[in-house]
Amino acid sequence: MPLITTELYPFSRAPMFADAPQLYCEYTAYTPDGRQITDRETLTKLGLQRNYWGNPLGVGIGFKPAPALDVFGFVAAKDRVIDIVGRNLTQFEKWDYVEVEQKVIGPIDANHIGVVHKNRWRVDKVYDEFGGW
Repeated sequence: MPLITTELYPFSRAPMFADAPQLYCEYTAYTPDGRQITDRETLTKLGLQRNYWGNPLGVGIGFKPAPALDVFGFVAAKDRVIDIVGRNLTQFEKWDYVEVEQKVIGPIDANHIGVVHKNRWRVDKVYDEFGGW
């Protein structure tokens, strides 16, 4: 048995929130007709799904999630959101664009957390290098 181990059945360290995130973003997407996109499959294809469930990625969760803009402790810049979602939007023929809302959640004072600021951007499909979708 190794001298240092983090997991030894039936005992387990408690990794939940061990990374102590100080802020995170909540992403919401809207179709051109104003409807909120709520199904996980579509949000995953756009790269907007939530991957964080309290355990740091790679510690105790047993699977590698799909890449996403939603990374606890990190606020994606406008250019990154537009680039990622715009490229992923090519999977959807029915939409030429979506609107993405980014709410940054973090400390608003010494005792409370909440929305620190909010952004909303129109994201158009990104043309590929051959001039098509």
